[in-house]
Amino acid sequence: MFIFCLPAILTRFLQDYDNYVKAFPDRKKPAVYTIVNCGFPEPENNTEAVRVIRCFGQRIGAEFRSGVLIGGGGMLTEALDSPMVKKVIADISRAITRMKEEITSGQGGASEDVLTKVRVPRLLYFFMGGMGWRMAAKKYGLKKKELYARPYMPSSI
Repeated sequence: MFIFCLPAILTRFLQDYDNYVKAFPDRKKPAVYTIVNCGFPEPENNTEAVRVIRCFGQRIGAEFRSGVLIGGGGMLTEALDSPMVKKVIADISRAITRMKEEITSGQGGASEDVLTKVRVPRLLYFFMGGMGWRMAAKKYGLKKKELYARPYMPSSI
C-alpha cells in the first residue's frame, strides 16, 4: 500500500481481471486472499485496502477468505535479527502457510484477518524511519534540506 491506496498497477490488474471474468463467466470461482504491507506502524491502516479487495472478490463472484495486514513493514527488511521483527515474520509465515494449505487442499473458508506489526514505540519508529531517509539521501549525494523540497508546490502557498 502507498499513501493509503492500492498501487495503480494492482488496481489496473483488478480491472482487467474483472473484464476477464465477464468474458469467461463459466470459469471456476477463485478464493481470494490478500497481504497488505504499509510503512506506518499500525496494521489497521491497511483496512481500506483489504476492504477494496474484499469488494472486488464479491464483484467477481469469488470467496474472500482473509487478509494479512502488516504494519511497520519498512522495518521488516532492515532489522531481520531483531526479536520484534522475528515475531512479525513468524506471524506472517503462519498466515501464509495456512493460506497455502487451504489453497492446495481446496478446503477452507472465510476466516479472521491477521493484523501484525513491529512492536516498537511509535516515536522511536518514526525517528528510525527519518534516520533511514537521511542515510539514503546521504548515500545518493543529497543534502538533508533537499528531502524537504516541494518542487510541485505553487510558490504562492
